[in-house]
Amino acid sequence: MTHAEQSGIISGMRLGHWVSYLPLLLFMALMLRGSVVPLEDEAERVRVFTRRIEFDYVSWTLDAALIKLDQVALGLASYLGESQQRQIVLDYLDLVRQIQEGEARLNEIYANPQINDPEQASQDVRQHLERLYER
Repeated sequence: MTHAEQSGIISGMRLGHWVSYLPLLLFMALMLRGSVVPLEDEAERVRVFTRRIEFDYVSWTLDAALIKLDQVALGLASYLGESQQRQIVLDYLDLVRQIQEGEARLNEIYANPQINDPEQASQDVRQHLERLYER
């Protein structure tokens, strides 16, 4: 076999090697294209400012799964009876209701244009909310 024939075979093998990677390269090119968001839509222009405070479903789901895993590992459900578990849930829901009502009152005070000093007018409500937040 001549040198020219050998180099043709070798270059053909190299080409075959690269062709086998072609589907992967094509897939990567499609998936890793630019991450620029077109700002033609008004909602997308608004999201530029709200994106950092939007709900992060993936993190929330992972956090919830880790909490559940901790609870299962510790066997927390076996430490409390059903009536105690029920009461804890009811107490928690009542606390959430009280906090939501307090925050609604606070929002009403700050939204009322007739109240000249909302900081002073909301002092009792803010103190009550701080006690609730600590529970």
